[in-house]
Order: sequence, then C-alpha cells, then structure tokens
Amino acid sequence: MDLGKKILLVDDDPNFREIWKNKLAYEGFEVIEAQNGEEALKILESTKPDLILLDILMPNINGVEVFLKIKENPELQNIKVIFITSMDEDSEDFELISQYHKKLAEEIGAIDYLTKAADLDELINKVKSVLSAS
Repeated sequence: MDLGKKILLVDDDPNFREIWKNKLAYEGFEVIEAQNGEEALKILESTKPDLILLDILMPNINGVEVFLKIKENPELQNIKVIFITSMDEDSEDFELISQYHKKLAEEIGAIDYLTKAADLDELINKVKSVLSAS
C-alpha cells in the first residue's frame, strides 16, 4: 500500500473531522479537510485526492449533490467516494435509513457507505481496501 495517499474528508462536524483526520494521518494518509460541500468543490479545483470521505447530510449543498458535481467533471469523475453519515444506531429507523443510504450510494456510483459511529479500525480497513484496489 502506497502510504501518503491523499484523502479529502468532507463533513460539517469539526469534532468528527478531527477524530477521523487524526486516525487517518496516524495510518500514513495525507488528509485534507472541508467543512461543507462548497469548500470541498473549491478544494477539488486545485487538488485531486485519491479518495473522498463525503458526509451525506450537510447544509446548503449535501453530499449527494457534491458527488453528482464530481461525477459530471471529467477531471474528477474517477475519484473514489465513500459516503458517511451520522445516523444514530440506537434510532428505531436506523436499519431502514442505513439500507436506504447504502442503496443510494450503490445506485449513484459511490464505492461504499460508512456510519460515523463505525469503529476506527473498520474505517482504516475500508480505506486501505478501496485504495489498494486502485
């Protein structure tokens, strides 16, 4: 695995970004942060990450809209995207909404889907798996 791969982490929750950024950086990845969809699209004008971890639920431009803009751009369309969401696993609708998000991710062409509550080792395994398949 070629460490130093670049990951764009897009999420409106600064605490969440900090936790995942620290874990990814510890594992040898270069992490660029964006706090919303607009910022992510601006970053993508000058930086081409190897992978984007993209929150689905964000204000203004949500993750799905950002994803569709990425896929419309020939220079960006081959960047791999994993959707993330802050679904509460204790919610009675968690399983239903989780299945919906996973199906949505598959149908529009995202590589995978993770909840923010995912174990950090699960995150790293998923990221390494996706990047090693490139």
